[in-house]
Amino acid sequence: MAISFDKKSAEKELEHKESLVEAKDSNKVIIIFFILAIGLLFSAIANLGFVYLSLHLGTREKIFVTRQGEVEIAQEKDPNFRSDRVIEETVSNWLYLTHEWDSSIPNSAAKDPGVQLKSETNNKYFKVPTKTYTASYLLEVGFRKQFLEEISKQIPSSFYHGKISSDLKIYHIGNTERIDDNLYRVRVIMTRTEKSDTAEIQETQINQIVYLQATKPYRLVLGNKEPSAFRKQLNQLLKNGLIIYKVSPEVPKS
Repeated sequence: MAISFDKKSAEKELEHKESLVEAKDSNKVIIIFFILAIGLLFSAIANLGFVYLSLHLGTREKIFVTRQGEVEIAQEKDPNFRSDRVIEETVSNWLYLTHEWDSSIPNSAAKDPGVQLKSETNNKYFKVPTKTYTASYLLEVGFRKQFLEEISKQIPSSFYHGKISSDLKIYHIGNTERIDDNLYRVRVIMTRTEKSDTAEIQETQINQIVYLQATKPYRLVLGNKEPSAFRKQLNQLLKNGLIIYKVSPEVPKS
């Protein structure tokens, strides 16, 4: 039995099969590249995440403690963290400067004539003692003028003639409450006593809630060589990185 061989048909069939093999291999290569691309994308995202975390942790403030005379890192806190001690120091410094009026200018023998300011409500002028004015730099800008005008109403005009002074007694500065990421609140109980050279005139109990905000600490550009006495005092007030943005009265609990 004779078998005929069709050369053209065989070549056509082989060509057809060869093209099928090439198409399958091509699809495999595309799939492999696609999988590799996805893998590289996820790897890049993960690396970016690690970089962000490293930078974030690198900027966090270290809190130091002393144990048996050795300083060590206790824990890391965010830059807005302020300890109870720092907040208490800031509040007490501000209160004493604000409420103790003794007719003297700090670091001077001259009598205090007061600092004159213009009201934002009625365009009239009012006065506050120099100490009170200095302490006001611890107040937020939008709140500062309002507070100074309000406290000026509590200061007798005879103070500026050297006839009246006042003493402040702080009885209690409460535990610090953190009310937001960079906001704090502390309760204060104190008594301000006004007196003349010969007699006690008036005693006023003051219960307040002082609200503070963490800010970037003030630093003297020239350090210890700073010639300005005012900037040195400002540095003492703002070195803790806190400003007061609100003060509200608190009614004593019966």
